[in-house]
Amino acid sequence: MSDKLIAFEGLAGPVAFEGAGPVLYELEGVLRGWPRWPVAAAGAASEPMISVDRCRGGYAISVSWRNDGYVEPTPVSALCSLVVDLVEAYVRSEPGRLCLHCAAVKVDGRLLVFPAASRAGKSTLTARLAAAGRQAFTDDLLALDLYNGKGMAFGVPPRLRRPLPPGLDPAFTAFIEEHAGPKDAYYAYLDLPPDRQAHFGTVAPLGAVVLLERDPGVLQARLEPAEPAHALRLLLGQSLTIQGCGSRLLEDLHDLLAARPCLTLHYSDLEQAVALLQDGQAFSEQAARLAASPIELRAVEQPIEPLAPSSERSRRFQQKPGVRGRAVGEHLFLTEPDSGDLCELNLLGAGVWNLLAEPHSLEEVTAVLVEVFEDAAPPTIVADTRRLLSDLEQRGLIQPC
Repeated sequence: MSDKLIAFEGLAGPVAFEGAGPVLYELEGVLRGWPRWPVAAAGAASEPMISVDRCRGGYAISVSWRNDGYVEPTPVSALCSLVVDLVEAYVRSEPGRLCLHCAAVKVDGRLLVFPAASRAGKSTLTARLAAAGRQAFTDDLLALDLYNGKGMAFGVPPRLRRPLPPGLDPAFTAFIEEHAGPKDAYYAYLDLPPDRQAHFGTVAPLGAVVLLERDPGVLQARLEPAEPAHALRLLLGQSLTIQGCGSRLLEDLHDLLAARPCLTLHYSDLEQAVALLQDGQAFSEQAARLAASPIELRAVEQPIEPLAPSSERSRRFQQKPGVRGRAVGEHLFLTEPDSGDLCELNLLGAGVWNLLAEPHSLEEVTAVLVEVFEDAAPPTIVADTRRLLSDLEQRGLIQPC
């Protein structure tokens, strides 16, 4: 294909390639099943969402939703960034779309979802599971349909860092070489057959959420129930949606974790990890769902009109109407109704939040806490409570009344 405008199914605008034929060539070799077609510039219904241009030093990529572009030195490095921008353009093209930064592999008919964590080995693990005969959905971005509990593939194969990590099983190394796709000095894509790589639009039910903890000190790979608040925090942080966090996303991700096993995989040996993930019995034995939280939420029943009293100690606060909360273990997650900003509180913070279901001043809140925490120094309680109330007010979660 020559340089042109390319329309992609699901995108509100085309992608423009100017002098970037090598990037387009590599893209054509990587994408599996994502419908796309050339459009004439005169016939384009909207401005390009993404532009890729040949420039001094490589390829400049710019997108319609950011002011600053960036330059990638090689066609493959440009391809890596372009794929991410394509998925973000997909999310931005229709309200309500949601993607998760994760790896996902279909095992026994359901997706094992590995939320992204720095240098945890999700791409290598995805490739190794594909070598074992499992179907890779993604090693980076997965479209989520939380209402139906399904994930959708974008048709992008796993991408491995180069050089490959030492100590890989020779058979796995041979598999990588046999299925080599586009590569440069930094990254190498795999070229997998359809039974090992899900095409664009392929959906599968969400199975377990598996957090990855790669630790050289782990002698034997093991699965353990994940810490619930950590899991929810990670999913919220790795979610991509134009609506931001918001109460709906918080509730949907909480419900996702409540309905499915959520585990942590501790490993250092890749072969042990892959064997464990494919061992249905070992997996089911550790498959724990969210337990009930000890936090019982109290919501404001009769909001009082905001006032502006002069004295700090007599200034009373109350929960802002519309703030939504979800208790997970010993943590409480709150979302501000207008901005969608997220706030996480521990048990003590959750207790203060519940007090503010009714109007309370700093003096009244600290009086309760001093009585509960007899061993704590009252000045420390006052200072900590003042900081908490100030933070909650700045975040728009409580209001003076």
